[in-house]
Amino acid sequence: MNITDIDPDTLRNLLPHRFPMQFIDSVEKFDGTVIVCKKNVTINEPFFLGHFPNHSIMPGCITIECAAQVAAYLYVGKALMNFNDRDFFNDELVKQISNSVGYLIEVKKFKFLKPIIPGDTLLISCMEMSGNKTAKIDSCKIINQKKEVVASGNIMVTKNEN
Repeated sequence: MNITDIDPDTLRNLLPHRFPMQFIDSVEKFDGTVIVCKKNVTINEPFFLGHFPNHSIMPGCITIECAAQVAAYLYVGKALMNFNDRDFFNDELVKQISNSVGYLIEVKKFKFLKPIIPGDTLLISCMEMSGNKTAKIDSCKIINQKKEVVASGNIMVTKNEN
C-alpha cells in the first residue's frame, strides 16, 4: 500500500499530532526512499497572531516541525509498504502506526533562506541519509510555490519503542 493512496482523514490520524500542532496537508509523492508533502500556509494559523502581527512570518521552529512531520510520514510510508491488502488497514493498525512515531532529537545545518508567509504553498521533501533501527538522519528541503528553496537541513528522528 502506498501512503499517497490514503484519504486525508486517515492520513492525519497516522501521526500522533493534533491541532494546532498538525501541519502537513497532504502527501504528494512517495517512492520508498523520498517523500514530498504539501503544507498550505494560511493566515489563520495560531502562531501568526504573535509572529509578527504587522509582518507575518512562519517561525523557524514551526518550519523544522513541518520537516519532522514529513520525516515521520516517510517512515509511516515505509511501514505501509509491507501491507498489500486494504482489508488489513483498519483503526487498530492506524493506532499502532501512530504510536510508533518517535521524536525529533537533533537538528543540524538547518538554514532559513527566505521568509515563509501566509499564502505560501510549501513542498517539503525528506530523504533518509543514514541511521539504524531506532534513529534516522534525514535530509530535508522546503520549496515554495515559486520553486524557491526557503529552508533546508538535516534532522534526526527516533522510532518510539513504547
